[in-house]
Amino acid sequence: MHWIDKVAADIEQYWGLDGEIVCNGGLSVSGLQHVGRLRGEIVLVDAVRRILEERGRRVRHLLVLYTQDNWKGKDAQLKAFKSPEEASRYKGWRLIDVPDPEDCHRSWVEHYWKSFGDYLNEFAKSVEVYTTTQLYKMNPMKDVLREILLKKEDVRATINKYRGRKPYPENWIPYDPLCGNCRRIDS
Repeated sequence: MHWIDKVAADIEQYWGLDGEIVCNGGLSVSGLQHVGRLRGEIVLVDAVRRILEERGRRVRHLLVLYTQDNWKGKDAQLKAFKSPEEASRYKGWRLIDVPDPEDCHRSWVEHYWKSFGDYLNEFAKSVEVYTTTQLYKMNPMKDVLREILLKKEDVRATINKYRGRKPYPENWIPYDPLCGNCRRIDS
């Protein structure tokens, strides 16, 4: 048995033979999307989807684009702009809020996703693409976020079990609020 067939069998064993199976992956649109991004979140998930569908299962392949992550303003990101010095003011902004460095799209995310996302169906069929910007506006997600904030100490303790040398401090919250003045989420 090929390892990908084993993955599909394990999924069926875990979830049972009834109902729909949702295969989910995610990508950050923090810069140029390259062919290496196809492997894990797209092509391998699509292979599992196809195997499960061949076995008669109903399957959805979701891909979440992390558009609410903080733009780090690394050297390569800054150099994408005509004025890297001026672009440094976007450090800490949500990816979706950073302008397109070439002024041909509405945002950084659209600029770097378009040339990759437009060809997604050539590598994987029926991928449903969502953004964290969309998800965070949905009531079920708001409910989850509310619950996480209410249990922030338990969440911090659980995460810190796996953070090793960089545990979060006691005042840390599992949420990056958007500053209404500077538009940053990293301060």
